[in-house]
Amino acid sequence: GRVPQQVLPPARITDSTGAGDVFAAGVLGAMLSDAGRQAGAMAVGLACARAKIQHVGTAGYQVLNRVIREMDTDSGRRLFISHSFEDLEIAQRLVGLLKDWGVPEASIFCPADVRTGPKPAATLDLTIRQAIVDSILFIPLGSVAFTNSHYCSHEVGAAWALDIDMFPIALPGLSHKLLISMLRSRLGANSSSVQEMLRLRGRLLEHGLLESRRASSEADAVSEAENFGTLARTLARAKK
Repeated sequence: GRVPQQVLPPARITDSTGAGDVFAAGVLGAMLSDAGRQAGAMAVGLACARAKIQHVGTAGYQVLNRVIREMDTDSGRRLFISHSFEDLEIAQRLVGLLKDWGVPEASIFCPADVRTGPKPAATLDLTIRQAIVDSILFIPLGSVAFTNSHYCSHEVGAAWALDIDMFPIALPGLSHKLLISMLRSRLGANSSSVQEMLRLRGRLLEHGLLESRRASSEADAVSEAENFGTLARTLARAKK
């Protein structure tokens, strides 16, 4: 497989001595860890080598712990929300709903959201691509703007090619049946239907994405789903 990386400008490389050793150490260390996978191990090795060549001599080794910690912070993201930028507000409210239901914020990737999206210095395309690869559940927020977005089409295509479990949510103004047909996905939900939205909660449970100590009660989950549907309708009317 391929591990996306951003090439460093030559001006930032101060000393390449030891970069290969650090790369090998990062790969082996990640492969031997409990959570290590081949692609993840390669990413760790490349990140370590990238950090090393920006420092002279052994000074590069002193930053490796920080590099590993930063990568570990991002590694928990297992749920990807695909949305049009025009639907950012409802996407952010979906993030809030998921957190209320018990999904840790670190497990959520929402591309245009400040808290759960790419870090400011990250390369957007590579970060989004890797987030899709790392996800086990893909949630497209279907709207008219979503269907007209080339970026959203690329994200859906990538998730479909990787056979990632998909749970589409149709926002007001877009036919639920049309969205399901377009995405060739098993049944998702209409944002206005509480019972259908609660199916998403069930899917989160299936994937082990809910933390019991954070999860809402059944009654609260219903109320939160109702509030989400009401907000979706309100925002849809405001756009008309």
